[in-house]
This record gives sequence, structure tokens and C-alpha cells, in this order.
Amino acid sequence: MAEAEKDMYSCGLCHFEFASDVKICQGCHGFVVFGATEAEKAEGAKTGAVVWGGSLLAAVYILPSILQQVFGWHIPIGWGMGLYGLIFPAVGSLIGNFRGRAAVEAKHAGTCRTIAR
Repeated sequence: MAEAEKDMYSCGLCHFEFASDVKICQGCHGFVVFGATEAEKAEGAKTGAVVWGGSLLAAVYILPSILQQVFGWHIPIGWGMGLYGLIFPAVGSLIGNFRGRAAVEAKHAGTCRTIAR
């Protein structure tokens, strides 16, 4: 019986064709990456954590002073929760971490790329 045919991919740098089980392109010696790299996942996680955590931090600690200046409402900084108001940005950072990582994984799902050494 003949071997099952493997999926063939083409290198993005040198256009050398290779099977789906290789890790290094034989043409240009670049790294073959399927999906997102760990560095890309980590960067997406950090970006998501900063965006979500920062926006909730602004909502908890900056929004009350803006509402007081614009509308004259007296709302204590941190909505009267004191340091417990930091719980919301912390939870938001965790959610943003996971969502950012998942967004990068979904963006690169099913892709095959070659990264130069």
C-alpha cells in the first residue's frame, strides 16, 4: 500500500515546496511555523491585558473625576470602593490576557509560515 499523501506547502521566502511534517525549509533554512508562535501569543496576551485592565482602571479611577467636572456630580474616586476598586481592573486584565491570546491563535489558525533565521 502506498503512503498516505501529506499536505504540501510552499515556503513564503523561497517558494520551496515541503510536506506538513517539516520544521525547517530545505531551500532557505527558515523555520516553518504552523499557527501562531509563542512570542506572538505572549504579545497578544500582554496587549489584551493592558487594553482591558487599562480601560477598567480608567473607568474606576478617572471617570468619576470627569463626571464631576462635566456634570457636577459628586462621585468619590474609585466609586467609593477604595482599594477594592482595583479588583475590577485586575479581573479585566485576566480576561484581556485570555481574549488577546485567543484572538492571535484564531488569526493564525491553519496557516503555515516560514520565518527567516
